[in-house]
Amino acid sequence: MAGPEPLARRVDRQEEDLRAISDTVLDIKDTVDQHTDTLAQHTTDLTAIKGTLADHGGRLNRIEDNQRRQGEQLSEILTLLRG
Repeated sequence: MAGPEPLARRVDRQEEDLRAISDTVLDIKDTVDQHTDTLAQHTTDLTAIKGTLADHGGRLNRIEDNQRRQGEQLSEILTLLRG
């Protein structure tokens, strides 16, 4: 049977291993928390970008409608001028 000294060294070694594992898990948790925060900010930013893009799309549609109407009016004016 092993004496108390080798057993104490084994217990100490296991405690060191558990501390190292615990520290690693805490580091991983901190990293995951940071990534989660970053992802939440990216999601917020993306939502804002989508809203801006939708606004620009609506404005572009109105501009295209105006250009179409102006083209029709120009065509009518040219027809009258050629009369």
